[in-house]
Amino acid sequence: PAAWSPGPIDVADPPVYISAVLPYMSRLVGEIADGIHVHPFHSVEFVRDVQKVSIEEGLVRSGRTLDDITFSCPIMTAVGDTDEELEKTREHSRMMIAFYGSTRAYAPMFEHHGYTGLSDEIYACQKKGDIKGMTSLVTDEILSHYIVTSNWNDLGTTLVDRYKDLAPNVRVTSYTAADNWKDPEAREKWAHVTKTMREA
Repeated sequence: PAAWSPGPIDVADPPVYISAVLPYMSRLVGEIADGIHVHPFHSVEFVRDVQKVSIEEGLVRSGRTLDDITFSCPIMTAVGDTDEELEKTREHSRMMIAFYGSTRAYAPMFEHHGYTGLSDEIYACQKKGDIKGMTSLVTDEILSHYIVTSNWNDLGTTLVDRYKDLAPNVRVTSYTAADNWKDPEAREKWAHVTKTMREA
């Protein structure tokens, strides 16, 4: 309707990205979108083995290739130069995985790594208000699939190594950097991460 149309624009059409997790929305990305917003609760293996396959099915329908899609990946990181710093950021990520993992529609993310039924268990804890129980179900082994753990100096190259072969066009962002953006020292550390990623 005219009321909702801005009319013609004199610049290129903005790219349209779709948030997707499961097959239908992932296929839709390949069929009509310019990019995918990958869920922050993801593993590279799930995106590669499940989502990318669905996106490629959509690409067949649209007559395009994977080169036409940008994968925008927000990444949960546990980063620090001391055991205390690492533990604090790991526990924050553990809580986030438990929170997102309680959404039973995202159970395939756990199941892909053999954790069948985990989403139901986390949901049951959440329903009872048992936050400690939720997070205790996310073991270190489980956590390792969904977060990137590193010291500050190596984080940039670690991210590049983990995501470089995912697709032709990959953009990574930190899902947790905003937690400490007001801290000048933290901003300096993230600037170093960005610089090492560009160099890598």
